[in-house]
Amino acid sequence: MLLFYPKDWFDVNKIGVAILGISGLVVPFLTMPWWLILIVELLLLYYLYYLIKQIKQYQKAVILVNNENQWALEQNKQRFDVEVKDYWVLTGYLFLWLKGSNKSVSIVFSRRIIGAVNFSQIRTKIL
Repeated sequence: MLLFYPKDWFDVNKIGVAILGISGLVVPFLTMPWWLILIVELLLLYYLYYLIKQIKQYQKAVILVNNENQWALEQNKQRFDVEVKDYWVLTGYLFLWLKGSNKSVSIVFSRRIIGAVNFSQIRTKIL
């Protein structure tokens, strides 16, 4: 069984927070009238709040993979079955979208952080 703790993976929603924080708050000022800027900024702030809430939700989650390639997400002593919906492999990085009936998370594993052995094992579990 493979266990991955929050320090082992990166939540992709953090990238969305960074993009909204930088470009989402600057670009509208250059191209829109003031009343439209206000509406866009309120919508962006709401979406930013949603992303931060998602990040905090999975802050203490543990990802489990057993020998039969069954994936699970353990959160607050509750276990949710998930499956690999999509993946993308880059040199040294593995992007995963884990989706269950009521839980979904997009994460990135780095070979540098989890080690070459764990990285190879998790790649064989999804392929």
